Amino acid sequence: MSSSLPPSEQDLHLQKYRNITITFINQYKKDLVSIFLQHSREASDEDRVGVLGINLLGFDETGKVDVAYLPVRILGDETRSRIQERLTENDIHVIYLLMITPLEEQIIELDIRDLMKDK
Repeated sequence: MSSSLPPSEQDLHLQKYRNITITFINQYKKDLVSIFLQHSREASDEDRVGVLGINLLGFDETGKVDVAYLPVRILGDETRSRIQERLTENDIHVIYLLMITPLEEQIIELDIRDLMKDK
């Protein structure tokens, strides 16, 4: 992802998107985990491994964050490789979110052990 913004302004925008994402995840953590678990359980075998996409591409215009379950197989090679690497390093209590902004894509790991106690 590239930007025509000067570096200092780009840093401000990156920080803005990261803050929005963190706030969104903290506010809707249980809902996000439920969405992820429901979709990964209902997915076909080849789509069972996935991430929850947190899409901020239209946020500046709409003020909305789009969320979708994304099977790993449909992600780009680099992102898919990074997820596969993390899957081997972490246990089953970690789910992955993919923050998508106009400036970057970042993988976020979320440990769901404390959230699973209610289920």
